[in-house]
Amino acid sequence: MSKGICILAAVAGLLLTSTARAENSCSAADAKGAVTKIEYKNGQVVASGTWEVSGSAAGALLEYRFDNDRRQAEMRTGTSGTWSIVESFHTCDRPLHALRVFVFPGVPTGEGALTACISRSKKSDPAYFQFQCGAQVSIDHCTWECETGDVPHCAGMCAVTASEGRLPYYLFETIGEGKEQKVEDSSQGSWTVQVVCKRGEKISFATRDNYGRGKTSPPAEGICGVENQE
Repeated sequence: MSKGICILAAVAGLLLTSTARAENSCSAADAKGAVTKIEYKNGQVVASGTWEVSGSAAGALLEYRFDNDRRQAEMRTGTSGTWSIVESFHTCDRPLHALRVFVFPGVPTGEGALTACISRSKKSDPAYFQFQCGAQVSIDHCTWECETGDVPHCAGMCAVTASEGRLPYYLFETIGEGKEQKVEDSSQGSWTVQVVCKRGEKISFATRDNYGRGKTSPPAEGICGVENQE
């Protein structure tokens, strides 16, 4: 029994010594990080930057926080380097979002291990990005055949595309002052829609993502009888 107690006491002593050594090393460690490039494309944030530690540090724990929400983390060895991440991001709770990299200096604790110095972390300046929230829709082009007369009617085919948000999409159409109607079932984001309207009348398309449960997109508008829709 006494031998077991002695072994446990020795292990505890080693752990305490290791912890104390790490704490002492942390006090001499410093860090810094930066976001040098950020881009939002096709529902993903693509970002890169630099990190650096000094003093007693021999590595770093990097945390990538979006609006202060930790999304990714990784451990690096050495005293400086670059980083890059790709992160899917669709949060629509604010118009402007921020990415920061937090750098925690890592100090050696024996046998190649590193201990992250939580109290010595440094965060980068925020790098801001924004995106159109939810689904977006556009009219690629329309082709028309119109009657002659005082109030000619037109029959047309319009190519409509949806993007962003979450698949699949539902498409809705409004002709003139009429009511919005669903014109197509779920789609991956591409439709060819038959339209019947009066020449000069406004036509409008909107989409809702996520099986129609998402927020209605800003409308894409065109003019009945006009070939090129912007």
